Amino acid sequence: MSVFAAFEIRITTLETRSILRAATEREAATKAETLIRRIHERGEAVAFRVTGAEAAATRRLTHYLEAVLAEAEPPASVPRVGGRSLIRR
Repeated sequence: MSVFAAFEIRITTLETRSILRAATEREAATKAETLIRRIHERGEAVAFRVTGAEAAATRRLTHYLEAVLAEAEPPASVPRVGGRSLIRR
């Protein structure tokens, strides 16, 4: 049984690559947020790319996931090297 995937989100770190597919914007956001937070807790840098048939929904998802990454940024107490956090997005 195959589910139509209206959205595809590719999430990468230095060591792993994941492809998430979802039929709805909400499902895509939930899956991606969960994985991004899990990766970020391990202290890994995270990058993502959202694709989908509807440009407006793709932009909304991109902005939402950018906000998730900003929220997950480490507090100021995290050690920094050269003005940059040791934990990167």
